[in-house]
Amino acid sequence: MVEPHVVETDFTVVDAPWRGRGIGAAVKAASVLALLGEGQTRFRTGGDAGNAASLGASLALGYVVDEEWLTLAPTQGLGEGAGENSGDEPPRPRWRDEGP
Repeated sequence: MVEPHVVETDFTVVDAPWRGRGIGAAVKAASVLALLGEGQTRFRTGGDAGNAASLGASLALGYVVDEEWLTLAPTQGLGEGAGENSGDEPPRPRWRDEGP
C-alpha cells in the first residue's frame, strides 16, 4: 500500500548493453532531485532481491531496506498460464526501501 505523500518508483530499467555504467543510479537520483524540488520528501522504491546492481544503486542513494515479502506464483492446479514460477528456482523475496 502506498502511503499518502510518498513518491514510489516501481522499477528502473537499463538496457543490457548499457548496464554497469551507473545509468540506473543516475536516473533514480535525477528523479529524486526533481521531486525534492517539487516539495516531495518521502520516497520508496522496489526491485528484485536477486538484482545486486539495483539494490546497490538504491542503497548508494540512501534508500534502506524496510520490508521483504514472498510472492506466491502457483504453477499447478489453476489452469494454463497461472503463475510465473517455473518450479526450477525457489521464489525469492522482493525488497522495498524507504529513502530520506
